[in-house]
Amino acid sequence: MPQVPELNREVWREFEEYCRLLISFGKELYIVAGPYGKKGAIANGKVTVPSHNWKAVLVLDRPGRGLSGVTAQSQTIAVWMPNDKAIASGIRILLLHQIYPARNSWSLSFCSSSII
Repeated sequence: MPQVPELNREVWREFEEYCRLLISFGKELYIVAGPYGKKGAIANGKVTVPSHNWKAVLVLDRPGRGLSGVTAQSQTIAVWMPNDKAIASGIRILLLHQIYPARNSWSLSFCSSSII
């Protein structure tokens, strides 16, 4: 899906690196992602440029068990990011599980001025 360079080369890439870090710690990840809205089009109108991109990640502690490994302690991460160059204005992925270790799921919303 088309992304502005500030999203693709920075925040989205950093989130992907964080996911790879979780895998290096022995976690198994299930990831779904997609576009939302319409900001414009490229390729003579054949490809829609989304206004936002989202990704949801299910983190399992015990690889190889598939979805049967999902427990009440399984961690989920959901991100909603505007497909806009303002995303690069100092916003970075927060490792919220270090701040709130009791939370097993969270949602991060990225914009130029706040994280919710």
